[in-house]
Amino acid sequence: MYLDQVNSELNKQINDFVCNSNDATTPEERIDILKQAWELLPKPATQFVEPTSAIACGISGSYKKLGDYQKALEWMLIALEARKTVPVAVHFYGQVLSITNEVIWKMPINILT
Repeated sequence: MYLDQVNSELNKQINDFVCNSNDATTPEERIDILKQAWELLPKPATQFVEPTSAIACGISGSYKKLGDYQKALEWMLIALEARKTVPVAVHFYGQVLSITNEVIWKMPINILT
């Protein structure tokens, strides 16, 4: 389901936040703006393909830039959940694999335990 089919005014308001997040000068600022959009989404947010996946992907990418791969992965999985009814989500699976790879390679490994 798409939010614009249910509430076009709310969808426009949320999309304004998403567009404004592109002008953010830091990843932290972008996360803050996108989380404001997230708070406006009717819950559960994953019932909507869009704008849920756009918000979650933006937050994920910002966390990835900050090197917080765990949070990046959590938000990318939210985007995938929102897109579960969309037949082609290859782009999102590629992003999940990329972030997962970063998480694995950045994990501290203690070979003595």
